[in-house]
Amino acid sequence: MPSARSRKAATGEETSDVQGVRSIQRALDVLSLLSEERPLIAIRDIVAATGLAKTTVIRIVQTLEQSGLLWATGSGYMAGPGLWRWAHLAKRGWELPPETQRLMRELAAGERETVNVYVDDNNGGCSGGVNHDGPGGLAYPCKGSLYTMSL
Repeated sequence: MPSARSRKAATGEETSDVQGVRSIQRALDVLSLLSEERPLIAIRDIVAATGLAKTTVIRIVQTLEQSGLLWATGSGYMAGPGLWRWAHLAKRGWELPPETQRLMRELAAGERETVNVYVDDNNGGCSGGVNHDGPGGLAYPCKGSLYTMSL
């Protein structure tokens, strides 16, 4: 099997078996510096945090800004409108369908218990169940995502 270095030489792609496409990883590293505690970041802070050359950081930031993923301000860069769109798509992907939410509410009200729905993370089957307090209660442990609806 050819090494990542020989694949790069043959194809011109920046790839690695471990890291994927280096330029994309670097861009994601820049975006990951943004947080609730640090919603705005300056070029010098990105250089310090990533260890990348300032010219490289400037090219990455300009590309992210052109794509709408960063927004330039007078004192640095903040999350751009493109990230809001992706966040909305991700949120919608994790929401239960309205019919499922309705059924969970009805079941929780009828049984006066908390209803949990477990969603498979592609590693095996999952179950959902109504949790009952006390001995003999039902519980369906599962790896994956948990959705809970209480009264």
